[in-house]
Amino acid sequence: KIIGTETEFTEWNPHTPEYLKNIITELSYKQKFSLGRVRLMRLMPKTGLSVHSDFEKRYHLVLKTNPYSYFCHTKDNSTVVAGQHLPKDGYFYCVDTTQEHFVYNGGKEERIHLVINALG
Repeated sequence: KIIGTETEFTEWNPHTPEYLKNIITELSYKQKFSLGRVRLMRLMPKTGLSVHSDFEKRYHLVLKTNPYSYFCHTKDNSTVVAGQHLPKDGYFYCVDTTQEHFVYNGGKEERIHLVINALG
């Protein structure tokens, strides 16, 4: 059940550091998108998210990972067409999550990403 739209997320958490707000705002300006939700997403060891698609592309900044954590695109909810490990390298990865995909953390440590929903 959808309880809101991305455009309704208009306020920063008061605990967000100014430098982080500035980095995210600059990224949206340079890549020409409006900000939707910005959040930390954690995936525990030996867990994943099933095949799904989202309404918008997303930018991922990897804060913690392991070599057994993957993001995979699929076709027709069954065939894996591309899988990739996003490294912790300080780079914002633009991921087309409007396409069918799933994520899996097969490692022994949690996976944590800063995820930015890119609108328009």
